[in-house]
Amino acid sequence: MRAWIAGIFCAVAVALTLTPAIAMTAAEKLNPVPEADVGMTRNYRDTWRWLELMNGEVENNAVYFFIVRTGTDCPADLLELDSVFHVMNELYEEMRKEDVEMLFVGRGNKEMLENRLRMKKANFPACHDDSKGIGAIPGYRSRPRKGITVVDADGNLVAEISDLGMLRSWRSIIKKWEALKKAKDDPGKMRSLLEDLLPGQKDSSDVLFGDVNSSLQSDTVPEDEQQQLDENSSDIADFLRKLDEDQAPNINPAARYFVAVSFNLDFDDDEATIKETGQPLQNFLEHEAEKLREISKTRLRRDVQLFYVTTSQKSAEKLLEVVSGKTLVYYGDKRSKLFKHPSIAAACSHDNNDLPCVSVTRALDSRILAEGRKPVIDDMETILTAEEAKQSYQKETGEKE
Repeated sequence: MRAWIAGIFCAVAVALTLTPAIAMTAAEKLNPVPEADVGMTRNYRDTWRWLELMNGEVENNAVYFFIVRTGTDCPADLLELDSVFHVMNELYEEMRKEDVEMLFVGRGNKEMLENRLRMKKANFPACHDDSKGIGAIPGYRSRPRKGITVVDADGNLVAEISDLGMLRSWRSIIKKWEALKKAKDDPGKMRSLLEDLLPGQKDSSDVLFGDVNSSLQSDTVPEDEQQQLDENSSDIADFLRKLDEDQAPNINPAARYFVAVSFNLDFDDDEATIKETGQPLQNFLEHEAEKLREISKTRLRRDVQLFYVTTSQKSAEKLLEVVSGKTLVYYGDKRSKLFKHPSIAAACSHDNNDLPCVSVTRALDSRILAEGRKPVIDDMETILTAEEAKQSYQKETGEKE
């Protein structure tokens, strides 16, 4: 399943009467915590309130957001970090004048990133990829490991860009996306536009646009949603129950949300892949195991079903040594169809550097609300509060995406 499913999720619901996020410090963004009330006075598009920033403030009224991701944990990435910051500084004010926001999301050593941002006098907002609130920002994914994700104000994916050098073509990327949207009813014109390379684009895969042909149904929750789940279960619940009869009794068929956690604690035959991280293999596995342990201890709402997926039986057995309780874990040995379900495919579409990976899916329509790293679990209440505020708002106004 391609990762650019349109409308992956909207993030944080906030009262219309609150002070705009641009006037708040990072600390203030974490207070108050999200409320349970999702009345009509809440604005689900006020999307950045709980994001803990290392630098700057996010203008949450932008039309497009460019999320730039790289870090210090790879020597090659660290070497080019100063030049990346230079380009971002150079472009930022120009982008903001045209209602385009840019956010830097850094991997690796946080203190080193903060020092580099300070030395380069960064004029753009920045956060770490384990920051509180990052799991709930609209359209956020921890992919690509190095690259750019472009989303619109509602968190719909516009483009995924593998080459950081393409940042200078930001205006062309937006223009091409808008042209693609206008041509969505003309397949021939769509193909022609997609074949037309952007200025500076070396390879046709450097920029992958969101699926403008997709016509999503309204994701407004039907009034009888729980009744449908109670009577018929859901596609993903049925999928998991049929996948493993022994674990079937532990699946909640009435769950409204499913959370897939992808991991791999068995790298005996794949050490070359892990060497990309620049960490010793044992340290890498210990770090992943600790994250899995933290996830297993997280208290989730009763209507949320958590489960784990991995590649091998050996990896599954190692997980059970790390976590306790009734843990639902599925592995790919002799179950190739495991990785074909949209929710699981989204969690498994990240590279090994991001393990464990997470995806959050609505049960009724398999709509993916969030995907990324452990912060998605930490920000689960925010994600679901925002989703339900969005549903309420759309019911009341009749608005559709």
